[in-house]
Amino acid sequence: MFEKITDEIVFSMPNGGFLLIEPEVIVVLKKYRQKESNDVEQGGILIGEYRGKHIRISSVTEPSNYDDATRFSFFRKAKSHFKVAIKSWLLSSKTSTYLGEWHTHPEHIPNPSSIDLNSWKSNLPNRPMVLVIIGITENWWGIHENYKTKKLT
Repeated sequence: MFEKITDEIVFSMPNGGFLLIEPEVIVVLKKYRQKESNDVEQGGILIGEYRGKHIRISSVTEPSNYDDATRFSFFRKAKSHFKVAIKSWLLSSKTSTYLGEWHTHPEHIPNPSSIDLNSWKSNLPNRPMVLVIIGITENWWGIHENYKTKKLT
């Protein structure tokens, strides 16, 4: 018997395309909500495909013991995140790639901090990138393109 865990999430993007997040991704992201007062921020990268003007997120990397994580900050340090992206790229005949980043915030309804916004502007490639902040009860989803970040609704 099959038990449905969750549905995929679909957003309309500013370019007229759609962002599709597979259900398996949602299940992984929900595991890292900072529900307890001693939970630290966690994060990883988003992996999937560009399909014309559409984006499909099919997997994520999970936090590593080598990442720097405190209650109010997360810095991805482990090369393991990008090794997963490279492996995915090679196994998919170069269609599955690094599409963005996710991390948690210890807030019920999260918003990007100035550190988040500056980091994304300085470090992300100049192509559409998906950004996710997992909050305690809600999530923040955004798209970063042309060095600007816009919340998806």
